[in-house]
Parts: sequence; C-alpha cells; structure tokens
Amino acid sequence: MSRKNGVIGVENVLKMINKGLTEITVEHRKIVKKHGAIIQKAAKNGAVVDTGFMRNQITLKNHGNKFVSTTTITSEADYGIYVEKGTIRMPAQPYMKPAYDSNIAAFLDDMNRLVGRG
Repeated sequence: MSRKNGVIGVENVLKMINKGLTEITVEHRKIVKKHGAIIQKAAKNGAVVDTGFMRNQITLKNHGNKFVSTTTITSEADYGIYVEKGTIRMPAQPYMKPAYDSNIAAFLDDMNRLVGRG
C-alpha cells in the first residue's frame, strides 16, 4: 500500500511540474511578445524617415512551440542594413541596436522575476 502511495505521490509531483512548465511557458511567451512589440516600436521611432517606407517595413514575427518562444524584428526594406551600419559614403544611423539596447534590461528583469531571480 505504501509503495502504491509513493508512486501516486511521484505522479502528482510530475503533474505539478508539467503544470508549472506550461504556466511558465505561457508567461514566457507573454513577456517575449510584450518586449518584442516594445523594441519594434522603439526601432520605428528611431528610424530615419525620408518617405516612411523603411519605418513601415520594420516587422515583428513571433515564433515558438510548447517550450520555446522567440520574436524576430527585421527591416524588410532592402537598404535597412545600410542605414543601420552605414557605408563608406554614408555614416551609420542606427535604429535597431539602440532599440534593443534601451529595452533589453527591462526584458531581462521580467524574465528573472518569472523564474524567481528578481
């Protein structure tokens, strides 16, 4: 009887762990999406505007599965990288890196709070 209770106890612990992983994953996704949108907005605000095309081409795509969540922010404008990095004839006018740099600390703070380190 006690052995059976021990096995049931292990099963309950495993269920609680799986439930905890699922809840963390849902919260993780929310944090990733939230900060991805914040960084996208900051990149759009920091982008140089001539016609507005490049700013309008800064896109956000969320990817993930049961345990992983990522956000990709890109400039679909072909020349976006040249504006960001500059060329031999044009100085850099970064908009992506400053958007990332100014928001990464808040993202890490939220993630650390989620896993109990903050």
